[in-house]
Amino acid sequence: MDEQKPKLNQDCRWEGLVEKVLGPFDEIIYYVGKPDYQGSANFMAIKNGLAIVYGWSWGSCSGCDGWEAALGENYVYHDDPPEERARKEALTKKASDEIDAEIMHNSKTMDLDAAVSYVQNLIKVGPDEYSYDYSKEERLEIYEKAKNRLMDLATAAGDRERQQVEALGSIAEACREP
Repeated sequence: MDEQKPKLNQDCRWEGLVEKVLGPFDEIIYYVGKPDYQGSANFMAIKNGLAIVYGWSWGSCSGCDGWEAALGENYVYHDDPPEERARKEALTKKASDEIDAEIMHNSKTMDLDAAVSYVQNLIKVGPDEYSYDYSKEERLEIYEKAKNRLMDLATAAGDRERQQVEALGSIAEACREP
């Protein structure tokens, strides 16, 4: 049976697009963002044993939301003539590909030890006091839980690595015996 992969599931604007490019994730470590007509979101997730960090923002119109400006003006209407529909679909595909590349370029990927340091730095520096979506205390709690989970994951990964090295040592020793 296929295991269901975790989703961001906060319904923030462009979340599906971000998840399509960077996912699927093995685990969501933290997510900060609330759905609204404008705002921002950021998260850390685990994928294939590495941490991925990404953040984005959105506006309420194409004048303050670059992704909407790139994708929205080429919306295909049901009554567009075929040649206009093809032109808009090609432009939308080009804009979508550029946005996908931007997401990949601006995301950060790191090993678990670096991810622990990253979150510890978020705690040390402290969250922005002017965030309208979460209080400073809520963000600190989110980051503290993330740090603890990452430390557990890093410890488990280190234990697995030590076991593999020990197993390889045992195999090498057995091969040396006559």
